[in-house]
Amino acid sequence: MANFFSDNKNLLFHLQNADMERIVNLKERNFLDAESYVEAPASYEEAMENYKLVLEIVGEIAADLIAPNAESVDAEGPKVVNNEIHYASGTLQNHNALRDAGLYGMALPRKYNGLNFPYLPYVMAAEIISRADAGFANIWGLQDCASTICEFGSEEQKEQFLPRIHAGATCSMDLTEPGHSEHNLTGVLMRIISQHIPPKKRSMRVCLFLFISSCMLHACSLEDPAY
Repeated sequence: MANFFSDNKNLLFHLQNADMERIVNLKERNFLDAESYVEAPASYEEAMENYKLVLEIVGEIAADLIAPNAESVDAEGPKVVNNEIHYASGTLQNHNALRDAGLYGMALPRKYNGLNFPYLPYVMAAEIISRADAGFANIWGLQDCASTICEFGSEEQKEQFLPRIHAGATCSMDLTEPGHSEHNLTGVLMRIISQHIPPKKRSMRVCLFLFISSCMLHACSLEDPAY
């Protein structure tokens, strides 16, 4: 059986040779979650085993389902029906398989039903899915929006939006500057003018605000129009 993780020596090398022990200890806060969550690792070795097992699941789904679906997804494509996007049947199969395997919200804390993965194994999962279907990886990878909310959102916003990601909600990035950046992030022209913010940081602050706002307002589900 094909597996897009176990057959990739580069991914295995980076997972084994990066400064993972320090990364894991920081991410797991010295394994405090083990006291409250049965699924949380209690040691570095246990955490690494978890990452490998999950990446093997990603690799299997990518090789056995997402890659074979890629051609039909391109041929069928999404459709707009009553002002709503309806994805190709293969896209829905991919989405449902990853959702059912608990692979949405990989980097989110367990408090919000995430896996609490460091970004290294999460990005490895993104590379595996991209290998199978780069277009679908863009849909799955926008769960990064949830990490932005987790980092910068209020507790109320986190409680409102983050549990949806694990349940299968997808996110979108909305560029709203009229006439300039609707389809092009690099075309953003809006600037903050404030004596309290150094000039080099003004554009960054605006882009971050727009990105956070779009993540919160456009978290949506492939299946539930209420989202």
